[in-house]
Amino acid sequence: MGFLYIAVVLGRTPDNGVAKQSGEVYLVDEEIEKARKKVDEKYRAEKEWLAKFEQLKEAAPLVSRAFQITEWQKQALDEMPKGAAGYVLPGLSKSLSDDAGFWTNNLPSLPTISISSLASGTAVTSSSGSALYQMMGGAINHAEPIVYEWAQKGIVSYEEIQEQQQRLIDVQKALNKLSPTLVQEFNEAIDKFYAGTYSTKERENVASALRTVLEHFKGELIAKALKPPKECFWQEESEPNGRIKCHHL
Repeated sequence: MGFLYIAVVLGRTPDNGVAKQSGEVYLVDEEIEKARKKVDEKYRAEKEWLAKFEQLKEAAPLVSRAFQITEWQKQALDEMPKGAAGYVLPGLSKSLSDDAGFWTNNLPSLPTISISSLASGTAVTSSSGSALYQMMGGAINHAEPIVYEWAQKGIVSYEEIQEQQQRLIDVQKALNKLSPTLVQEFNEAIDKFYAGTYSTKERENVASALRTVLEHFKGELIAKALKPPKECFWQEESEPNGRIKCHHL
C-alpha cells in the first residue's frame, strides 16, 4: 500500500483496509494524502472561479442595459444626416465622450475560454470521480461502522450528482453519435443493472453486458479512426521542368 505515516484528519480519512484508527489519529496512505491535497487545491480554484462568475452574472444585466443604449447611440450617430448637425446641443460631444471613456476604462476584459478544454476537463473529473466511487463500493463491505457510513454517504451523494447532471443522457447521446446500436446495448446493460438483486449470477450478467458495450465502443472508435475522409483535395503545382506536382491538402 506504500509508505504510511501518522496524520490527524478529524475523522475525514476512512480506513482503507490498511490504515488503523486511534481516536482522531489515522494511519494514512501517503499517496492518498497527496491526492487529497490536490483535490483541495482544485476545490479552491473552482470555487473562486465560480464566485467570480457569480459576480459577472450580477454585472451582465448592467452592462447589457448600457449596451442597448450604446447600440442605439452608435446607430443614430452613424446614420445622422448633415442637416441634423445644426441641432447639436452644447456639451453633447463631451457627454458622449465621457460616457465612452468611463466604460472603456472600467469594463474589465474577460479571458478567452476554451470550451473544448473545459469539456475535456469534465471527462477527467468524471473518471477520477468514478475511481473514488469504485473505492467506496468496496469499502461499504468493511466491518467498521465508520467506514460503512462514509462509503454509504459518498455513494448516495455521487449517484444524486449523476442524476442532477443527467450523465446517463449525456452518455446515451455520445454513444448515439458513434452508433445507435451502442445506445441499445448500453440501455440493456443499465436495465439489467437496476433490475438485478445482486446475486453472483446477475452480477456476472451485468458485467458481461457492460463489457460488450465497451468492446463494441472500442471497435467503433477504431473503425472511425481507420476510415478515410470522404473527400480528398489536391492542389496541382507546375514545376520548372514542366512536371505537375500534387499536394494533398
